[in-house]
Amino acid sequence: GFDSSTEGVKKIKVTYSGFTKEFGITVQDLASSMIIKTLPDKLDYLYGEPLDVSGGTIEITKESGAKEVINITKSMVTGYNPNKLGSQVLTITYEQLTKQYTITVTDYIKKLQVTAPNKTTYEYGESLDLEGGKVSIIMASGAVKESVDLAAYMVSGYDATKAGSQTIKVKYKDLEGSFLVKVIDKVKGISMNTEPDKTIYKKGENLDVSGATIIVSKSSGKYVIPVTQSMVSGYNPQNLGTQVITVTYEG
Repeated sequence: GFDSSTEGVKKIKVTYSGFTKEFGITVQDLASSMIIKTLPDKLDYLYGEPLDVSGGTIEITKESGAKEVINITKSMVTGYNPNKLGSQVLTITYEQLTKQYTITVTDYIKKLQVTAPNKTTYEYGESLDLEGGKVSIIMASGAVKESVDLAAYMVSGYDATKAGSQTIKVKYKDLEGSFLVKVIDKVKGISMNTEPDKTIYKKGENLDVSGATIIVSKSSGKYVIPVTQSMVSGYNPQNLGTQVITVTYEG
């Protein structure tokens, strides 16, 4: 006989006028109701966090009256948007049955965004100028929580007597950022200090600048610099007579 009290595939035999035929049917004890037995452990999310249903269970009551506790899986849950702030109602679906629960997504501070001042190139000895600079607190969602003008108490690391690129550190409300500046020790002028030891040449002789020095006036002061072959121009060993040799420095 046919037993519908247990689940599974059943064989049915039909006999008529001496003919017999068998066919199979499947008995299912379908879920008739569902409750959320335990909510997931995580109900509060930071912006951008993935869904976590760990600890969540549902209790299913079947048509037979039997009950079964099932772990909630991500595939059962719809409605979550990690990039939507505020409360969200999520739906758990199991065999066409649904239940809902609520989670909350909140924003958080991600970084300090530094807008560099208008002036980022300085002459040696110049004071740092912060005009035009700003600091902005940026949330994970991209929202600007706060934006204020850059102020002297926020910055450190500038040395007006150090030529080259410098990273200026910025700190505001325990958040850190930076911007770059460049200090140039500008050449104001040059003058000959000592001429080369050799100033008289035979035709075809190579130029010798040994002993030649120049005085270089920079923003930081005056310096005596030896003349090198790469600094000079205008010499032709094939031309007889007086020649004017030009010395060029950082030009």
